[in-house]
Amino acid sequence: MFIGGIFSDKILLLNIFIILPLIFITQCQQNHPILKYKIKYIINNQNLFSNININPYKKCCNSLYNSEVDNLVDELKYDRKDIENAYAILKLYENKFILPNCIDYGKNIFCNSFRNPFDAQGLIVIGYIFNTYVYLYKHYKSLISLL
Repeated sequence: MFIGGIFSDKILLLNIFIILPLIFITQCQQNHPILKYKIKYIINNQNLFSNININPYKKCCNSLYNSEVDNLVDELKYDRKDIENAYAILKLYENKFILPNCIDYGKNIFCNSFRNPFDAQGLIVIGYIFNTYVYLYKHYKSLISLL
């Protein structure tokens, strides 16, 4: 998504005007809808995940905010401990892939900052900045001729 503008102008405009705003609207909800379904799946299928050693190490990228856990408890009607364990299992599986592991590494670098640039909203802003920069780089001469 972030580097799609390098390959095509259509992807660039699609990112700026459709994909990134839709992601932003999704992130503005109380809980991400995909996260809810992942946690619900893990809790409902505990037998598939029973042999996993859960070590919920407390780094900033692997912990849920208390308000997020409270919202998930209200929406999914599960215990708080079950939701935290399901999130720890989810993080163990996500960190096996390269991109989520890199994003978590970046989150841990900026763990004590006011707003983490590797949170969901920060990545949206980075995507907008990068795609706008690529657009300006590709169409610099046409934009100058308009002035």
